[in-house]
Amino acid sequence: MSHKDFGLCLKNIRQNRHITQMDISKELGISRQAYSSYEQGLRLPDVNTLAALSVILDTNLFLYFYNTAMSNHKPIK
Repeated sequence: MSHKDFGLCLKNIRQNRHITQMDISKELGISRQAYSSYEQGLRLPDVNTLAALSVILDTNLFLYFYNTAMSNHKPIK
């Protein structure tokens, strides 16, 4: 999964929950621009921020990363 794919997923979840970037950035204690960089695919959140985002957005973003990683996994022969 690319940074951009994650950003699009994050944006879609946020918009479906009718939450603004400003609302999330305030909850996280970061600037709106810093949060926006996640949605733009410029940066990935650290594990603590990812956990907080999961709570704020009421979704399991860790599961999203896990499923994506497993779908890209090639079994050892």
